[in-house]
Amino acid sequence: MTNENKKSKKIDFDKLGLGDDDEDEDNYMNDFGNHSNISEKKKKSHFDEILENFKSKRKRVHKISEDDGLEYCENILNQMILMHEQDLQSMKEKKPATAKLQIIDNVCKILTKPKWKPFFMKLNIYHVLALWLMPTSKNTLPNFTIRTNLLKVIQQLPITIKSLRGSQLGKIMTYLHSHKHETEENKKLIKNIMQNWMGPIIGINTNYKQYLKERQKRISENPEYHKKVLEKAKTLIPDSICIEKEEEQNEMKRHASIPYNSECSFLINVPSSILIYLFI
Repeated sequence: MTNENKKSKKIDFDKLGLGDDDEDEDNYMNDFGNHSNISEKKKKSHFDEILENFKSKRKRVHKISEDDGLEYCENILNQMILMHEQDLQSMKEKKPATAKLQIIDNVCKILTKPKWKPFFMKLNIYHVLALWLMPTSKNTLPNFTIRTNLLKVIQQLPITIKSLRGSQLGKIMTYLHSHKHETEENKKLIKNIMQNWMGPIIGINTNYKQYLKERQKRISENPEYHKKVLEKAKTLIPDSICIEKEEEQNEMKRHASIPYNSECSFLINVPSSILIYLFI
């Protein structure tokens, strides 16, 4: 392959809208120009110069319109899909699949920008993230750098039950967590993400561990609340699960029982089987 062919295959990040983040956004959103008044003849103190620079930066902060924000973020997601398709084609041709790897840093910078998050959420960003994290042929995991960086991005994004069910991202995350070739560090990260997702899934605005602590505190302080918890737990247990009476269980036991803390009630903890169902 000649040097000219190699150059022709090099990805133009600026053309894709994935170049330097700040520079690209300024060009896309029409830069207001240089607000510094360098032609002013009056001499200014050092404090005046600092104050003017601060005001100049504040002028550059402008509200992004709905149409402009959606157009910009849709372009980013389309380029991510395009890079994914290029990698699939490269693998079919038994060539190095490096398209996603070349833009991963720029993509992560843009996806984690607070001003773009609302627009990405409306465009169902989780579908594209699931596409990038999806195992390739023969259950081979995607590139380690891509997996790790995207997991860190996902950790910073909000989640809803609707987006989780529709994107298959939860199913892929569960698969990565159980994959023998996934690193322990990434598995811990996936576990933390899934625990944070428990808040929206079970209708609370906090993570699952914090929810358990708060619930146990309320149980210890209010016995009536404990009764309500137990009644609610009974309604959450599937009909197919048979719960035997304590007397019947004791009769069936033929070995010493393991001591446990009887003060804690875990009846309404969400079973793992239900979690997997929600993530599919």
